[in-house]
Amino acid sequence: MVHPANQTTRGRNTLAVRIALIAVGVVYVLGIIGYAINVRDYDELEVFLDTYGTEDASDVTPPAPGEIWLGLVPRLLDPNQNLVVLDVVAKLPTSELVDDIRLRRTIEIVIEPTDSPALVLQQGEINPVRELRLRPVPAIAYFDYPFDGTRIEIKARASAVDEDGSRTRLKVSMDGFESAPGFRVTFDEKAQPEQSQPIANEIATINRSISVIVVVLLLLAAMALLAILATLVARSVILRRRKVEATMAGWFAAMMFAIIPLRTNMPGAPPIGVWIDFLVVLWVELLLMFALAVFIMSWLRYGPSPVASDSSPDTKSARQSDLDPNEASGQSQQQHGKYG
Repeated sequence: MVHPANQTTRGRNTLAVRIALIAVGVVYVLGIIGYAINVRDYDELEVFLDTYGTEDASDVTPPAPGEIWLGLVPRLLDPNQNLVVLDVVAKLPTSELVDDIRLRRTIEIVIEPTDSPALVLQQGEINPVRELRLRPVPAIAYFDYPFDGTRIEIKARASAVDEDGSRTRLKVSMDGFESAPGFRVTFDEKAQPEQSQPIANEIATINRSISVIVVVLLLLAAMALLAILATLVARSVILRRRKVEATMAGWFAAMMFAIIPLRTNMPGAPPIGVWIDFLVVLWVELLLMFALAVFIMSWLRYGPSPVASDSSPDTKSARQSDLDPNEASGQSQQQHGKYG
Protein backbone atom coordinates (compact mmCIF):
# COMPACT_ATOMS: atom_id res chain seq x y z
CA MET A 1 0.00 0.00 0.00
CA VAL A 2 1.36 3.40 -1.00
CA HIS A 3 1.70 5.93 1.78
CA PRO A 4 -0.57 9.02 1.31
CA ALA A 5 2.44 11.35 1.59
CA ASN A 6 4.20 9.50 -1.24
CA GLN A 7 1.07 9.73 -3.37
CA THR A 8 0.94 13.51 -2.82
CA THR A 9 4.61 13.94 -3.75
CA ARG A 10 4.21 11.77 -6.84
CA GLY A 11 1.16 13.78 -7.91
CA ARG A 12 3.03 17.06 -7.51
CA ASN A 13 5.97 15.76 -9.54
CA THR A 14 3.66 14.57 -12.30
CA LEU A 15 1.90 17.94 -12.40
CA ALA A 16 5.23 19.80 -12.56
CA VAL A 17 6.40 17.60 -15.46
CA ARG A 18 3.15 18.19 -17.34
CA ILE A 19 3.37 21.96 -16.85
CA ALA A 20 6.98 21.97 -18.05
CA LEU A 21 6.10 19.94 -21.15
CA ILE A 22 3.17 22.23 -21.97
CA ALA A 23 5.38 25.32 -21.58
CA VAL A 24 8.04 23.86 -23.87
CA GLY A 25 5.37 22.92 -26.40
CA VAL A 26 3.90 26.44 -26.40
CA VAL A 27 7.32 28.03 -26.90
CA TYR A 28 8.12 25.55 -29.67
CA VAL A 29 4.88 26.37 -31.48
CA LEU A 30 5.59 30.10 -31.18
CA GLY A 31 9.04 29.57 -32.70
CA ILE A 32 7.60 27.57 -35.59
CA ILE A 33 4.94 30.24 -36.22
CA GLY A 34 7.59 32.98 -36.27
CA TYR A 35 9.71 31.03 -38.75
CA ALA A 36 6.67 30.26 -40.90
CA ILE A 37 5.84 33.98 -41.08
CA ASN A 38 9.36 34.70 -42.30
CA VAL A 39 9.13 31.96 -44.94
CA ARG A 40 5.74 33.22 -46.08
CA ASP A 41 7.22 36.67 -46.56
CA TYR A 42 9.84 35.22 -48.86
CA ASP A 43 7.18 33.39 -50.84
CA GLU A 44 5.65 36.83 -51.47
CA LEU A 45 8.99 38.27 -52.65
CA GLU A 46 8.43 37.09 -56.22
CA VAL A 47 5.05 38.82 -56.27
CA PHE A 48 6.66 41.94 -54.85
CA LEU A 49 9.30 42.01 -57.61
CA ASP A 50 6.80 41.24 -60.36
CA THR A 51 4.44 44.04 -59.34
CA TYR A 52 6.86 46.61 -57.91
CA GLY A 53 5.94 50.16 -58.67
CA THR A 54 2.56 49.26 -60.16
CA GLU A 55 -1.01 49.65 -59.02
CA ASP A 56 -1.14 45.88 -58.35
CA ALA A 57 1.59 46.05 -55.69
CA SER A 58 0.19 45.53 -52.20
CA ASP A 59 0.92 48.22 -49.57
CA VAL A 60 2.89 50.19 -52.15
CA THR A 61 1.90 53.58 -53.53
CA PRO A 62 2.29 53.54 -57.33
CA PRO A 63 4.75 56.11 -58.68
CA ALA A 64 3.54 59.39 -60.08
CA PRO A 65 4.01 60.11 -63.80
CA GLY A 66 7.65 60.90 -64.57
CA GLU A 67 8.81 59.56 -61.17
CA ILE A 68 11.44 56.87 -60.50
CA TRP A 69 10.29 54.22 -58.06
CA LEU A 70 12.92 52.31 -56.03
CA GLY A 71 12.20 48.97 -54.36
CA LEU A 72 14.57 47.99 -51.51
CA VAL A 73 14.92 44.24 -50.84
CA PRO A 74 17.05 43.34 -47.76
CA ARG A 75 19.31 40.41 -48.62
CA LEU A 76 21.91 40.32 -45.83
CA LEU A 77 22.13 41.90 -42.40
CA ASP A 78 25.36 41.53 -40.42
CA PRO A 79 25.26 43.40 -37.09
CA ASN A 80 28.82 42.29 -36.28
CA GLN A 81 30.13 44.35 -39.22
CA ASN A 82 27.36 46.96 -39.05
CA LEU A 83 26.41 46.06 -42.62
CA VAL A 84 23.07 45.94 -44.42
CA VAL A 85 23.05 44.64 -48.00
CA LEU A 86 20.05 45.56 -50.15
CA ASP A 87 19.00 44.73 -53.67
CA VAL A 88 17.68 47.85 -55.38
CA VAL A 89 15.12 47.45 -58.16
CA ALA A 90 13.94 50.47 -60.13
CA LYS A 91 10.71 51.21 -61.95
CA LEU A 92 11.52 53.92 -64.47
CA PRO A 93 8.96 56.23 -66.06
CA THR A 94 8.08 55.58 -69.69
CA SER A 95 9.49 58.99 -70.60
CA GLU A 96 12.98 57.65 -69.79
CA LEU A 97 12.63 54.40 -71.80
CA VAL A 98 12.90 53.48 -75.44
CA ASP A 99 10.32 50.89 -76.51
CA ASP A 100 9.49 50.53 -72.79
CA ILE A 101 12.69 48.45 -72.32
CA ARG A 102 15.98 50.33 -72.74
CA LEU A 103 17.12 53.53 -71.10
CA ARG A 104 16.92 56.64 -73.25
CA ARG A 105 19.72 58.36 -71.32
CA THR A 106 22.05 57.67 -68.40
CA ILE A 107 20.50 57.91 -64.93
CA GLU A 108 22.42 58.29 -61.68
CA ILE A 109 20.82 57.32 -58.37
CA VAL A 110 22.50 58.31 -55.10
CA ILE A 111 21.37 56.56 -51.89
CA GLU A 112 22.68 57.49 -48.44
CA PRO A 113 24.12 56.39 -46.04
CA THR A 114 26.18 53.84 -47.97
CA ASP A 115 29.74 52.88 -48.83
CA SER A 116 28.62 51.93 -52.35
CA PRO A 117 29.11 54.34 -55.25
CA ALA A 118 26.17 55.93 -56.99
CA LEU A 119 23.98 53.55 -58.97
CA VAL A 120 24.59 54.39 -62.62
CA LEU A 121 22.10 53.06 -65.16
CA GLN A 122 23.79 53.43 -68.54
CA GLN A 123 22.07 54.59 -71.70
CA GLY A 124 20.69 51.66 -73.70
CA GLU A 125 20.86 49.32 -70.69
CA ILE A 126 17.94 47.11 -69.72
CA ASN A 127 16.74 47.96 -66.22
CA PRO A 128 18.99 45.91 -63.87
CA VAL A 129 18.90 44.97 -60.17
CA ARG A 130 21.81 46.52 -58.26
CA GLU A 131 23.37 45.76 -54.89
CA LEU A 132 23.54 48.44 -52.20
CA ARG A 133 25.65 48.21 -49.02
CA LEU A 134 24.48 50.38 -46.13
CA ARG A 135 26.44 51.30 -42.99
CA PRO A 136 23.77 52.22 -40.42
CA VAL A 137 24.34 55.31 -38.27
CA PRO A 138 24.04 54.82 -35.34
CA ALA A 139 25.56 51.34 -35.62
CA ILE A 140 23.54 48.22 -34.90
CA ALA A 141 23.95 47.53 -31.16
CA TYR A 142 24.64 43.79 -31.26
CA PHE A 143 25.56 43.86 -27.55
CA ASP A 144 21.81 43.58 -26.89
CA TYR A 145 21.56 40.28 -28.83
CA PRO A 146 18.98 38.84 -29.44
CA PHE A 147 17.07 42.08 -28.80
CA ASP A 148 19.41 44.19 -30.90
CA GLY A 149 18.26 46.41 -33.74
CA THR A 150 18.54 49.84 -35.27
CA ARG A 151 16.73 52.51 -37.31
CA ILE A 152 18.18 53.78 -40.57
CA GLU A 153 17.13 56.89 -42.42
CA ILE A 154 17.61 56.16 -46.11
CA LYS A 155 17.70 59.05 -48.56
CA ALA A 156 17.66 58.80 -52.35
CA ARG A 157 17.94 61.30 -55.16
CA ALA A 158 18.24 60.79 -58.91
CA SER A 159 19.29 62.76 -61.96
CA ALA A 160 19.34 62.11 -65.70
CA VAL A 161 22.55 62.80 -67.65
CA ASP A 162 22.15 63.93 -71.27
CA GLU A 163 24.71 63.38 -74.00
CA ASP A 164 26.02 66.92 -73.60
CA GLY A 165 26.67 66.31 -69.86
CA SER A 166 23.79 68.39 -68.57
CA ARG A 167 21.82 66.98 -65.62
CA THR A 168 18.11 66.99 -64.91
CA ARG A 169 16.74 66.26 -61.44
CA LEU A 170 14.14 63.48 -61.33
CA LYS A 171 11.50 62.75 -58.72
CA VAL A 172 12.08 59.63 -56.62
CA SER A 173 9.93 57.45 -54.36
CA MET A 174 10.93 54.38 -52.33
CA ASP A 175 9.34 51.32 -50.76
CA GLY A 176 10.85 48.27 -49.07
CA PHE A 177 10.23 44.56 -48.81
CA GLU A 178 9.79 43.94 -45.09
CA SER A 179 11.70 40.74 -44.46
CA ALA A 180 15.26 39.38 -44.22
CA PRO A 181 16.79 36.08 -43.00
CA GLY A 182 16.55 36.11 -39.20
CA PHE A 183 15.33 39.72 -39.01
CA ARG A 184 12.17 41.81 -39.09
CA VAL A 185 12.53 44.88 -41.30
CA THR A 186 9.87 47.57 -41.60
CA PHE A 187 9.92 50.62 -43.87
CA ASP A 188 8.08 53.85 -43.07
CA GLU A 189 8.02 56.88 -45.31
CA LYS A 190 9.28 60.07 -43.72
CA ALA A 191 7.39 63.23 -44.60
CA GLN A 192 9.59 65.86 -46.22
CA PRO A 193 9.09 69.62 -46.34
CA GLU A 194 8.97 71.39 -49.65
CA GLN A 195 12.45 71.61 -51.11
CA SER A 196 14.09 72.51 -54.38
CA GLN A 197 15.72 69.11 -54.86
CA PRO A 198 13.29 66.15 -54.79
CA ILE A 199 14.57 63.57 -52.30
CA ALA A 200 12.88 60.36 -51.12
CA ASN A 201 13.19 59.40 -47.44
CA GLU A 202 12.45 56.06 -45.79
CA ILE A 203 12.96 54.97 -42.18
CA ALA A 204 14.04 51.30 -41.97
CA THR A 205 13.59 49.62 -38.58
CA ILE A 206 15.58 46.40 -38.12
CA ASN A 207 15.01 43.86 -35.31
CA ARG A 208 15.61 40.15 -34.80
CA SER A 209 12.80 37.85 -35.89
CA ILE A 210 10.55 36.18 -33.32
CA SER A 211 11.88 32.71 -34.18
CA VAL A 212 15.49 33.78 -33.47
CA ILE A 213 14.54 35.33 -30.11
CA VAL A 214 12.60 32.22 -29.04
CA VAL A 215 15.39 29.80 -30.03
CA VAL A 216 18.08 31.84 -28.27
CA LEU A 217 16.06 32.09 -25.05
CA LEU A 218 15.38 28.34 -25.11
CA LEU A 219 19.08 27.57 -25.57
CA LEU A 220 20.01 29.86 -22.68
CA ALA A 221 17.41 28.20 -20.46
CA ALA A 222 18.73 24.76 -21.41
CA MET A 223 22.30 25.83 -20.58
CA ALA A 224 21.22 27.08 -17.16
CA LEU A 225 19.31 23.84 -16.53
CA LEU A 226 22.38 21.73 -17.35
CA ALA A 227 24.50 23.78 -14.95
CA ILE A 228 21.95 23.34 -12.17
CA LEU A 229 21.74 19.58 -12.76
CA ALA A 230 25.52 19.25 -12.74
CA THR A 231 25.70 21.14 -9.45
CA LEU A 232 23.02 18.90 -7.90
CA VAL A 233 24.84 15.76 -9.04
CA ALA A 234 28.13 16.97 -7.58
CA ARG A 235 26.37 17.88 -4.32
CA SER A 236 24.76 14.43 -4.06
CA VAL A 237 28.10 12.75 -4.59
CA ILE A 238 30.08 14.80 -2.07
CA LEU A 239 27.32 14.26 0.55
CA ARG A 240 27.49 10.51 -0.27
CA ARG A 241 23.83 10.34 -1.24
CA ARG A 242 24.83 8.78 -4.55
CA LYS A 243 27.55 6.32 -5.45
CA VAL A 244 30.70 7.74 -7.03
CA GLU A 245 30.85 6.66 -10.68
CA ALA A 246 34.12 7.60 -12.38
CA THR A 247 32.48 7.53 -15.82
CA MET A 248 30.32 10.48 -14.80
CA ALA A 249 33.39 12.72 -15.12
CA GLY A 250 33.07 12.33 -18.89
CA TRP A 251 29.51 13.66 -18.70
CA PHE A 252 30.68 16.77 -16.86
CA ALA A 253 33.57 17.34 -19.28
CA ALA A 254 31.36 16.84 -22.37
CA MET A 255 28.88 19.47 -21.17
CA MET A 256 31.66 21.88 -20.29
CA PHE A 257 33.24 21.71 -23.76
CA ALA A 258 29.87 21.78 -25.58
CA ILE A 259 28.62 25.09 -24.17
CA ILE A 260 30.95 27.46 -26.07
CA PRO A 261 30.39 25.88 -29.54
CA LEU A 262 26.66 25.95 -28.85
CA ARG A 263 26.88 29.64 -27.92
CA THR A 264 28.89 30.63 -30.99
CA ASN A 265 26.52 28.73 -33.32
CA MET A 266 23.33 30.42 -32.17
CA PRO A 267 21.45 32.01 -35.10
CA GLY A 268 23.23 35.24 -36.02
CA ALA A 269 25.32 35.12 -32.85
CA PRO A 270 27.74 38.03 -32.22
CA PRO A 271 31.27 37.55 -30.80
CA ILE A 272 31.74 36.51 -27.19
CA GLY A 273 31.28 39.45 -24.82
CA VAL A 274 27.61 40.44 -25.04
CA TRP A 275 25.17 40.47 -22.13
CA ILE A 276 24.08 36.83 -22.49
CA ASP A 277 27.70 35.77 -21.90
CA PHE A 278 28.15 37.72 -18.68
CA LEU A 279 24.72 36.82 -17.31
CA VAL A 280 24.32 33.20 -18.48
CA VAL A 281 26.96 31.48 -20.63
CA LEU A 282 30.12 32.23 -18.64
CA TRP A 283 28.38 31.46 -15.36
CA VAL A 284 27.22 28.14 -16.77
CA GLU A 285 30.83 27.36 -17.70
CA LEU A 286 32.03 28.25 -14.20
CA LEU A 287 29.36 26.09 -12.53
CA LEU A 288 30.24 23.14 -14.75
CA MET A 289 33.95 23.53 -13.91
CA PHE A 290 33.13 23.76 -10.21
CA ALA A 291 30.86 20.70 -10.37
CA LEU A 292 33.55 18.70 -12.22
CA ALA A 293 36.18 19.68 -9.64
CA VAL A 294 33.89 18.69 -6.75
CA PHE A 295 33.10 15.37 -8.43
CA ILE A 296 36.79 14.52 -8.98
CA MET A 297 37.66 15.40 -5.35
CA SER A 298 34.80 13.17 -4.19
CA TRP A 299 36.07 10.34 -6.37
CA LEU A 300 39.57 10.72 -4.97
CA ARG A 301 38.24 10.68 -1.43
CA TYR A 302 35.45 8.11 -1.55
CA GLY A 303 36.22 6.12 -4.67
CA PRO A 304 37.22 2.43 -4.38
CA SER A 305 40.95 1.71 -4.14
CA PRO A 306 42.60 -1.43 -5.58
CA VAL A 307 43.34 -3.84 -2.60
CA ALA A 308 45.31 -7.03 -3.31
CA SER A 309 45.01 -9.85 -0.73
CA ASP A 310 47.91 -12.29 -0.27
CA SER A 311 45.46 -15.20 0.09
CA SER A 312 43.73 -14.64 -3.20
CA PRO A 313 44.02 -17.43 -5.83
CA ASP A 314 45.32 -14.99 -8.39
CA THR A 315 48.20 -14.03 -6.09
CA LYS A 316 49.12 -17.64 -5.42
CA SER A 317 49.05 -18.56 -9.08
CA ALA A 318 51.10 -15.49 -9.95
CA ARG A 319 53.72 -16.39 -7.32
CA GLN A 320 53.82 -19.99 -8.44
CA SER A 321 54.25 -19.00 -12.07
CA ASP A 322 57.25 -16.84 -11.10
CA LEU A 323 59.19 -19.87 -9.74
CA ASP A 324 61.81 -21.61 -11.82
CA PRO A 325 60.60 -25.03 -13.13
CA ASN A 326 63.52 -26.87 -11.44
CA GLU A 327 62.81 -25.19 -8.11
CA ALA A 328 59.16 -26.08 -8.40
CA SER A 329 59.97 -29.80 -9.03
CA GLY A 330 62.44 -29.79 -6.10
CA GLN A 331 59.83 -28.45 -3.74
CA SER A 332 57.35 -31.12 -4.84
CA GLN A 333 59.91 -33.92 -4.22
CA GLN A 334 60.67 -32.61 -0.73
CA GLN A 335 56.97 -32.54 0.12
CA HIS A 336 56.58 -36.12 -1.22
CA GLY A 337 59.49 -37.40 0.92
CA LYS A 338 58.16 -35.67 3.99
CA TYR A 339 54.70 -37.14 3.81
CA GLY A 340 55.59 -40.40 2.06
